[in-house]
Amino acid sequence: MRVAFETIRFFPSSNGVRGLLLKFFSFEITEEDLLTVGPYTVVDGGLDFEAHDKKFERFMGVLSRALKDTLFCTITKNPATYIDRTSGVPLIGALEFGIIDRGSNLIEIRPCSGCNLACTYCSVHEGPGGPKKRELVIEKDYLVEAFAEVAAVKTKPMEVFIETQGEPLLYADLPGMIRDLRARYDIVQVTMVTNGTFLTVDKAKELADAGLDRINWSINSLDPVRAREIAGAHYDIERVKKLILEVSQHIPVLMCPVIMKDLNDDEMEAFVEFAKQVKKTEPIIGFQNFLYYKGGRNPVDEMPWEAFREKLSALEEKHGVRLSVSAEDFSIVDDASLTKPFKKKQVIEVTKLFAGRMRNEMFCHASGRVVKVIGRVPDKEKFSVQLIRDKHNIFVGKAV
Repeated sequence: MRVAFETIRFFPSSNGVRGLLLKFFSFEITEEDLLTVGPYTVVDGGLDFEAHDKKFERFMGVLSRALKDTLFCTITKNPATYIDRTSGVPLIGALEFGIIDRGSNLIEIRPCSGCNLACTYCSVHEGPGGPKKRELVIEKDYLVEAFAEVAAVKTKPMEVFIETQGEPLLYADLPGMIRDLRARYDIVQVTMVTNGTFLTVDKAKELADAGLDRINWSINSLDPVRAREIAGAHYDIERVKKLILEVSQHIPVLMCPVIMKDLNDDEMEAFVEFAKQVKKTEPIIGFQNFLYYKGGRNPVDEMPWEAFREKLSALEEKHGVRLSVSAEDFSIVDDASLTKPFKKKQVIEVTKLFAGRMRNEMFCHASGRVVKVIGRVPDKEKFSVQLIRDKHNIFVGKAV
């Protein structure tokens, strides 16, 4: 019996085999468990068993347990949860993963979590050494199928924005996901945000061929020392700059620096000068004013919006370019949204799914939605929760 998967490669290990799921997620299957299926060898990333095909179901049980018990992210070293169509995990209801509908024609998709950087301004305190204790990764086909629920209520041309609480390029199935979404649904534009450190020119071409229309490139500084300090990890700005210029020949790139008072606001003009070398988009750069977020890394105070806009206006006048960005630039308009099955302050019964990304969090489900429970969680599978958030079909509650 030959066992091979598109998304998993197997390698011999000291105690059995190591599996690599979607390139960045690793797990172990013990020899003892494998031998319940039959004698085996690892061949070209697959497994050859001296067993009849009828043993395939037994192997899938072994694989499922290994994914549940031993999966972890090779970048952050955190344990990980794999969410597929058999998991019973809805893909609507959480900020951390899945599909988010904020009542416009722009639908957000978050296929995984985790980041290789620990940027000093990160609004969700992401990356190695941070407080996040779990990563999440979603089966591509399940995510594409689940998108149908949101697509069914939209009346305007849909746009998809791919982001994560971290780095989207940790999701190795990104090209396939984009291709399948565009083939199945009426989507007019797909964009993504990335720090670009995992990008190559060939990868950018693959994403463009799959149907990605624009890359929003998160770049924090043009100075090598400062860029590493803000990234909170190894970061080669010279390589990134070269990549931006090369990648922009194949797919539009919009650089999106987060501007922080007394940290990198003195580089705004240098960013504009560099953006002039990039194959043109309009506006040529998407400056973002740093905002304070509870639970995020907040290295400086917010710059007053009036002062931020004055800086943009001065640069626009000096360089004869447009820097101000609005929803109209991205064709974002209000649209119908999903009905909420319950409301804030309502008490509902939920069923446990798995531990959250932070301590004292538990993801649960109810009525086809994920509900994140924070604080004390009863020691039973089903329990009552009072909702403290329901905005945009994102639900958070506390046990009662």
